[in-house]
Amino acid sequence: MSLINETLDAGVTLTRHMHKKPYVTLILSGSYIEAGDHGRFEVKPGDILMHGHFAAHANWISPYRDVKTLNIELNDIPNLQAVCTSDSFDSVIKYAKYDIPLALNELFSSIVPKAQPLSDWPEVLAKAIRNDPIKDIGYWCKFLDLTPGTVSRGFKRAFGVTVTQYRATVRARGALLKLRKENVSLSELAYAWGFSDQPHFTRAIRALTGQTPSYWQKVKNIQDKNSRP
Repeated sequence: MSLINETLDAGVTLTRHMHKKPYVTLILSGSYIEAGDHGRFEVKPGDILMHGHFAAHANWISPYRDVKTLNIELNDIPNLQAVCTSDSFDSVIKYAKYDIPLALNELFSSIVPKAQPLSDWPEVLAKAIRNDPIKDIGYWCKFLDLTPGTVSRGFKRAFGVTVTQYRATVRARGALLKLRKENVSLSELAYAWGFSDQPHFTRAIRALTGQTPSYWQKVKNIQDKNSRP
């Protein structure tokens, strides 16, 4: 685990980027919009953002003030809502300076869900894709009564990535999460997440993580073996 203080300049846009390791971000000052794997949120001081393995997002920093954050890199992260808050926010900041495990214990024992995602049509579409990434984009265009061109342009403005790329990432991350937590057949997993064949599945996981599904299956098997008494 490590601690990183970060300053983001006012008015800056951070294009969509990915972090391999999970981490928690505590907002100390300033505000911005984050568009990521769990939706788009407007965050401000006192908010806490959860980022899982291979999380990707874009950020639009408010033009009025620099943003200061405290990032705590983790080995794993609880399955919590993307944006939360805590009555112990100030204590967490204080403890983190000299005892990260103590700070995290204080954080996760007091954390509560906070902000809901923004509610325009790009967010409605992103949520629909997260809930059902198997349906193709044409289906969602008809559902929203919007042309493919409108959907493509509007979604990219909101999320910093095309709707097709967003859907591909949702499918790959969902399959990877299943693979890392359960003993599943790779062929069955590929089919369940809508990949046309095994090579397609392999390319998607490799694009997301740099490793093949077989690699992650071996990691899971080793972890299971080491956890046995």
